[in-house]
Amino acid sequence: MITDYEQSTDEDLCRMHVDGDDLAFEQLYKKHLKYCMNYVMSKNVGYLEAEECVQKAFSKSVVKIKDLRDFKYFKTWITRNCWNAYLDMYRSRSYRKIESIFSTEGNNGDKTSNLIKPVVELTEKSPNPCETLCQGNEIETKLNLTNKVFKKLDAKSREILETCVVKENSYEETAKILNIPQGTVMSRMHYSRKKFVDIYNRELKKEKAKEADLLILKLNAS
Repeated sequence: MITDYEQSTDEDLCRMHVDGDDLAFEQLYKKHLKYCMNYVMSKNVGYLEAEECVQKAFSKSVVKIKDLRDFKYFKTWITRNCWNAYLDMYRSRSYRKIESIFSTEGNNGDKTSNLIKPVVELTEKSPNPCETLCQGNEIETKLNLTNKVFKKLDAKSREILETCVVKENSYEETAKILNIPQGTVMSRMHYSRKKFVDIYNRELKKEKAKEADLLILKLNAS
């Protein structure tokens, strides 16, 4: 049986997605993209920033949709998610300043500094990303830690993060590059971000523990 996605209701598409049909969520994305973009841009937000908010809203929704009590209210729900994404962006504009620091090449042409971008984006919930990332030698420490975390990720997680975040491709472009549905891109991005944050936080605790041990040794030696 061939599914007519374009004629399906939001309720049907939500149900199909929950049952494992990634193309159903992609249709929801296409169906409501223009409306969501106009909604966010009505808050005096530029096109690129609005696109970022909408993509973030849909990326989070792709796994949380199963918690929606009534699928027929998907449009209302995704609108609220776009609003929340807009608020998050508004509160965390400081992380953009950090990103601009790390987006340039070093004197030796080394582009590995771009790998810090996922850390900047993924740690935007921290109280003050500028203070945690931009103090002297901490930049190099965070960069080394980021590279270490990337190596610990599985191949698919590294692929999706590098293609979409590091290389700054849109979800649509990433889907074409990796030859997978856009709904799958959103789903993988969500899980890959979560994996990255979990591993990063664990490794950061280890680094802090090492620093504490070294400090104790120095104090005992003095």
